[in-house]
Amino acid sequence: MAKKKKSLRDSLPYSDLLLDLIENFATLPGIGAKSAEKLAYHIMTIPKDDAMRIARSIANVKQKMTVCEHCFNLTNESPCEICRDDSRDRSTICVVEQPKDLWAIEKTGHYKGLYHILTGRLSPLEGITADNLTIKQLAARIRTSLDKNNEDAVPVTEVIIATNPDYEGDGTMLAVKEVLSKLPVNITKIARGLPTGASIEMSSPAILSEALTNRNKIE
Repeated sequence: MAKKKKSLRDSLPYSDLLLDLIENFATLPGIGAKSAEKLAYHIMTIPKDDAMRIARSIANVKQKMTVCEHCFNLTNESPCEICRDDSRDRSTICVVEQPKDLWAIEKTGHYKGLYHILTGRLSPLEGITADNLTIKQLAARIRTSLDKNNEDAVPVTEVIIATNPDYEGDGTMLAVKEVLSKLPVNITKIARGLPTGASIEMSSPAILSEALTNRNKIE
């Protein structure tokens, strides 16, 4: 008979309150039991005001953050700061998978257009299809910009697809291209300066700048 795997509560000699904190930290991405234990111990040993400041920051993010009504970026005010910025090039939209990819590109200081966040990527094994992404909203956004009856709209002329250079990212790129193919816009992709299997969020600003500069049309 197989032995039952011990839980954190079975293996750590702490009170229920501290164990609860450790278990919650352990649910965070990249945080194992050891790291969760260190974080919980840190919270216990820092001044109460410091711990409560961290708690308030978490509460504020969950209570006040929302998504931009245009680009789906995380923001505390919709439209987001980028979409409200009149100095941005509104004829170009860069399509990324997640807000963290937008932030990585913004750090380059190279791109001055708008963004659209898909809020994910195609993943058949996880049941994520094109309908779970914001591709249709992107198409609607472009159609609105091309409406000649909308005097304030700036027509979108180029869509840059900046999905991650891996199997799922490439599949997502093709799904976006298929939906936008009937619209009169130039559809490009970032150059393969990024190694296959790399992620945009972890790439250096120099590599991302080069990838954007050398973008090419999707065939």
